Amino acid sequence: MLGFLRVFSKTHRRNRRTADAILRAVLTQARNTSFYEAGDVADTVTGRFDLLALHAFLVMRAMRHDPALKDLNQAFLDALFANIDTSFRNMGVSDPRVPKKMRQAAEAFYGRLAAYESGLADGGLAGLEEAIERNLYRGAGPGPRVIEDVARYMIGSLGTLALLDHRTWTRGKLAFASVEFGARL
Repeated sequence: MLGFLRVFSKTHRRNRRTADAILRAVLTQARNTSFYEAGDVADTVTGRFDLLALHAFLVMRAMRHDPALKDLNQAFLDALFANIDTSFRNMGVSDPRVPKKMRQAAEAFYGRLAAYESGLADGGLAGLEEAIERNLYRGAGPGPRVIEDVARYMIGSLGTLALLDHRTWTRGKLAFASVEFGARL
């Protein structure tokens, strides 16, 4: 019973507001046109979902390293899936089909998170590139250079997010690495 009452607490309401701000920042970054134009990510519902999952992975992984952000991390995940639910309904998915679509979305989402985590753990940049090609580009990648650029962006963003202090997180202010494709000489 006490767990239920937690949703009425001031801390829970503050975490929800902060999570909504973090979600807005993630959605904005995932909609960055560079990913679709220079990065050749498919500008489809699936492509946008894949970029959303990629950016959610970055944020959730960074928050996981600060135990004080555990509740905020959960609030972010709740806000993310509430947004996905709303998106399905706005696309015209009928109420009886929404739970099945949400289950499929959750499986896809957690599969991508596991793939990116495994890619980082098992092979560093090369392992991450393999996960990116398989999950973001569905095996039909635009070429190794673009995939490497996405991997470098992810690693740079993880570093940038790791530098954020607790107060910045609780204000919902995020910073990602700059999106650059083909910038190396």
